[in-house]
Amino acid sequence: MVIAYRSKDDLYNFDEVGELTCASRPTINRWIKAGKFPPPLVFNNSHNAPKYWEKKLVRGWISDHLPQDKFREKYLKDCEVLI
Repeated sequence: MVIAYRSKDDLYNFDEVGELTCASRPTINRWIKAGKFPPPLVFNNSHNAPKYWEKKLVRGWISDHLPQDKFREKYLKDCEVLI
């Protein structure tokens, strides 16, 4: 397993992931169970253990799920995605 972080600054928590994806906790959990979203890192076995995601992983997932259409290609081609 490859884990891409060096410090907590390289990780998003659940609230940050929800804000970036515009999804609720239940939706994110459904996506994870369905294999549609990367699973989080959990550092202990407690039922309420905090969950974290590598920023690179979440950014990659978001990039793969951005809408692709002729308007975005034409007008936003020089824009940088800010995540």
